[in-house]
Amino acid sequence: MSKYSKNPTGNTRPLKLPNLSGLSLIEVIVSILILAIICGGMFVVASQGFAASRKSRERIGASMFAKEIIEEYADWNRLVARTGGNPPLNGTYTNPPSAVTRNNVTYTASITVSNGPVAAAANQLKQLEVTVSWPNGSITMRTLESNY
Repeated sequence: MSKYSKNPTGNTRPLKLPNLSGLSLIEVIVSILILAIICGGMFVVASQGFAASRKSRERIGASMFAKEIIEEYADWNRLVARTGGNPPLNGTYTNPPSAVTRNNVTYTASITVSNGPVAAAANQLKQLEVTVSWPNGSITMRTLESNY
């Protein structure tokens, strides 16, 4: 086959080859690098989102556990029974005595009983401070309990 073709008029001209240009190796490497950066960024954002969700879930679990403990001590008679004195004795107590595991997170709680902010009502008003700890943090809730 010759490099020339004849047109209908009989003149010869060079064959036109189709454009066979493709991607060079550098273009492919740059494209892969850009794709890797985008995917890496998406992975970082997703992992931070999962970590924030886990922390939030743990904090909500700790808050609910602290509220349960406050409810246990909400009645003055229970407070007297649990602290061993009437009026309730000031001090720090652990409740329950062992750690509690919920949703694969281990929580420990302590309750501090102290006189309320009104000195004249020290025997009738107590401040409860519940601290719940877990491996990634802790929270503290406070409430007042009275003998009325």
